[in-house]
Amino acid sequence: MKERSAKVTRSLLRDGFEEAPDDGIERPIRPHWCPDLYIAYVYTQSQLTSAAELSPFIRPHFRFRKNKGDSYYVPPVLRNTFWTVKEDFAPVDSKEKTLPLNITIQSVKLWKMQLMLHFETGLKNQMETFGAPEEEVDEIKRALRDNNPYFLALTFIVSILHSVFDALAFKNDI
Repeated sequence: MKERSAKVTRSLLRDGFEEAPDDGIERPIRPHWCPDLYIAYVYTQSQLTSAAELSPFIRPHFRFRKNKGDSYYVPPVLRNTFWTVKEDFAPVDSKEKTLPLNITIQSVKLWKMQLMLHFETGLKNQMETFGAPEEEVDEIKRALRDNNPYFLALTFIVSILHSVFDALAFKNDI
């Protein structure tokens, strides 16, 4: 990861548009360590015998084997980096002799794997297409990771109801 550069701000109240000065300093790339490693293997109760039974989106993650005429799949093992945000990484210092490592191994159902891969790909596409900074994507991840899902659902429902009532009030004013 590159070190963060100083944030340059300017007043929008002044006349003229000046470009922000570039300090010209090349930021060094320093190694960082994430102490959490999440490994997930996919579990499904259905008997998958060929890749044609799977969504094209998750097909590359599955491998099928044949044994005496029977076909079976090897459960994919995924390194789940979706919930990892930039602030979880700590710079590696040469003075440290040992680094902590927390390994979490869990089984994931097929539908949850699809959902995680779609969500992760969607956020990556959003960053590339719209130029969303990584800090904003990390804020979305942090909000989903650190808050209770019921609270998030309640907030979503209240926001929708507020928008509906706003539209109805505006319609009656005209």
